Amino acid sequence: MWAKIVLGLRVGAAVWAGLVGLGVILQVAEVVPALPKLEPWVWGISLAIIAVDNVGTLFVRKARSEREARDQKLQSVLQTALRQLVGSRELRLEDLGANVYVAKGWKRFKATPDTVRLNRVARYRPIGYPQQSGVDWTEQKGTVGKAWRKRGAVYQDWHLVANRYAGGELTEAGFAMIPEETRSGFSFREFAAIVDKYDEVLAEPIWHPGKPGVMIGVLTLDRAHQDADGTFVQMLGKRATYETAGIASASISAILKASAEQG
Repeated sequence: MWAKIVLGLRVGAAVWAGLVGLGVILQVAEVVPALPKLEPWVWGISLAIIAVDNVGTLFVRKARSEREARDQKLQSVLQTALRQLVGSRELRLEDLGANVYVAKGWKRFKATPDTVRLNRVARYRPIGYPQQSGVDWTEQKGTVGKAWRKRGAVYQDWHLVANRYAGGELTEAGFAMIPEETRSGFSFREFAAIVDKYDEVLAEPIWHPGKPGVMIGVLTLDRAHQDADGTFVQMLGKRATYETAGIASASISAILKASAEQG
């Protein structure tokens, strides 16, 4: 909020400075008469704009610093979770990824709403692959949305789907023939962008840090799709992954609570 206020003030200050400068020029050119009584008001308004701008800048810097500190803590939790997965089985860290999706307006929730927009607030991929898909996440899309609707952990094996529809040859007509469950609420463009990126995804609910039973987001742990000729073996749909996700989700909830209290 303060960032928008500061931006508005700076735009207003520029307009104000232009008007004052124009007024001075017109007075010097004797186009308009001198108005001595107006000068104190000009100074007063100018000083007020400067003061509010400075205060706003301090708030913006504080909020930015707190957000950066929160993001670093979230990154640490995600890194720890993935390293735990690698340490417990034959997985490569570079194949794994983790994301935190938080519902818009979660601080005001009194109960878990049916319709939400889930904003990604943290992402960790050791090598940056695969890249983000640009999906506008809601409770109706993908494993993320399914976990939200079920209010519980959801594991999804996407390997066969990725193998079948990857390659960029899918058309809108072909997409319309895909079973609704497989389309997972994605549009054609979203499905085409995401279908060949993951082999497995585990989604874990994130619960409100101060309101029992209220869900505010979703944590995902995923494994990138590999074009392998051998037999695919599920690695994330195991008890150890669920336990790791549960611990990470609780830590994320505590971080969000601390961040909300600061804000």
